[in-house]
Amino acid sequence: MSILMQAILLGVAKCLISYINALGGTLYCHRPIIMGMVAGLICGDLTKGIILGGSLELIFLGSVSIGAYIPPDSSTASLLATALCISTGADVEVAIALAVPVSVVSLGFNSLFSPITPLLARYADHTTAKGNAKGVALVHFGRSILGWPRQFLVIFLPYYFGSEALTAFISWIPQQVIDGMSIASSMLPAMGFAMLMQMILTKKILPYYFLGFVLSAYFKAPVLAVAILGIIIAVTTIQFSPSQKPQEVTVNDDF
Repeated sequence: MSILMQAILLGVAKCLISYINALGGTLYCHRPIIMGMVAGLICGDLTKGIILGGSLELIFLGSVSIGAYIPPDSSTASLLATALCISTGADVEVAIALAVPVSVVSLGFNSLFSPITPLLARYADHTTAKGNAKGVALVHFGRSILGWPRQFLVIFLPYYFGSEALTAFISWIPQQVIDGMSIASSMLPAMGFAMLMQMILTKKILPYYFLGFVLSAYFKAPVLAVAILGIIIAVTTIQFSPSQKPQEVTVNDDF
């Protein structure tokens, strides 16, 4: 498959995945591990795409929008970095070195189009006041479609014109820098886990965290086994420990 066709397919995939994720209520299909797999499928190396996507997922593990915080664009960065690394034969260290700055630049580029959203929101309020459900649906679907040209070009242009430049850049990088990236890449997943734990860790969850650590570190349980055990604990806890007690109903017989 030619570079031009790969660039087109990557851009189309980015638009479709973002559209599905937005309309489906944040399905998290735009996460790096999914984008890496898609890039590997399009660029002809699915195994490497999954490996790079999984490595980038660890880097951006704590990159979640909470409140007014807007995280870096890990979706675009993961798709583009994985595709470029597959096309040039680069390793995970280069993918990480590319993904982090690309995610920040893409976030800034997205901010240029942010003023459009309040205008659409005002139109949605106007149509809602008139009881026009079709107008609200038009805003909902149209908001995502308006972002397609930007999302397509952000992927298409760097991949189509940047593969040769990236190859020359990788050849120019000293080996000491590559080794430093390798060491940093082994530390960044721990930082991603720490960011995630800072958001969700509570006294109630803490014992389960140490349980997973003990199973993995001392009993050499594989990650899949620990994950399955965690799912079982979560399901049984939700099923047999209702958060609310049934309320007593008082019947008044006085009429």
